[in-house]
Amino acid sequence: MSKAFLVKRGFEVRYRHVWYGEGVRVIIDEGDHIEVFAQGADGKPALQLDRHGYETLNPVAPPRGLRIDTTQDYGAVA
Repeated sequence: MSKAFLVKRGFEVRYRHVWYGEGVRVIIDEGDHIEVFAQGADGKPALQLDRHGYETLNPVAPPRGLRIDTTQDYGAVA
């Protein structure tokens, strides 16, 4: 099952060589990973903050730079 998140303001996410900006839904497939970057003053990715594998991503407790995608129903995922 895929996991989906929304990117928060001030952050960008790179997934499979594609950049996702503020408010964009990023859907991570099993076995993949994402990289979270802080945006610089010019609005471009400036500093890589984290790298998260599919297994470590919790859709109901997203890491820094991501927020819960309320359009997804993960039930009692903990």
